[in-house]
Amino acid sequence: MPECMSTAVAFDRKAFTYNKFAEIQGIVAEQLIRRLPADLAPRCVLDVGCGTGFLSLRAHRAWPEAQLDCLDISSRMLQMAEASFIRLKQGTAGETVLPRFILADARGFKAEAGYDLLLSSSALHWMYPFDETLIAFRRIIKPGGTLAFSLMTRGTFSDLHGLRREMFPEKMPARELPEADDLVSASSQAGFCIVKAVTEDLIVSYPDVRSFFRAVHGLGVSGGDYSRGRSLLNASEMRRLMQEYSERYAREDSFNVKYEVLTIIAGS
Repeated sequence: MPECMSTAVAFDRKAFTYNKFAEIQGIVAEQLIRRLPADLAPRCVLDVGCGTGFLSLRAHRAWPEAQLDCLDISSRMLQMAEASFIRLKQGTAGETVLPRFILADARGFKAEAGYDLLLSSSALHWMYPFDETLIAFRRIIKPGGTLAFSLMTRGTFSDLHGLRREMFPEKMPARELPEADDLVSASSQAGFCIVKAVTEDLIVSYPDVRSFFRAVHGLGVSGGDYSRGRSLLNASEMRRLMQEYSERYAREDSFNVKYEVLTIIAGS
């Protein structure tokens, strides 16, 4: 199965429970919108990898008059995003224009007209190779338009990956998250002018290790190349990993996990 199809299937399976576990995705989307220039006034906006609509809803609130297009490779994620906008419309006085929902792989998407603003939050790390993806973005952003995206980078889950490498070196994930510097470089090489590039650590607390693993699984991440090795951890190995992870890093009343997040804002 092609990688893009396996990713779509993974997120189709988790679409209806995704929001329950997506605390970090909401935080990242909110911070991305806040980092954009206050005087930005796009007329056409594209949210790439919109998922269930965390970023799309915030973009709509920021620019209610703009034409908003929501693109995702998962049909069920798009259904959830559309349902969120329908609920918003029902609870809002006056007219709310619904976005257009587009089922497509962003890397091959051909826009009828260019966009003033291309947004993406917690999605770009699934769209490798990144240099080709950023070149594709460049083609659909109008001259003078803006690219703004946030995604998890190499330092995310660093304690867990380090422990897995220590305990099961032959069963490491097939792929590592990108380095922040590599994405900054790829953005520049794609023809974007970097306005802002910020890397920060966001800490999310879970009640315990099991809750963290349950959240990762509920987000559809555990079936992807960033979690799954060429040789899978069996049930006994997974239990050993979770136990050791808890013993080393759990606090008395919580379990903190670091997400390393890169935000780039750039002009076309």
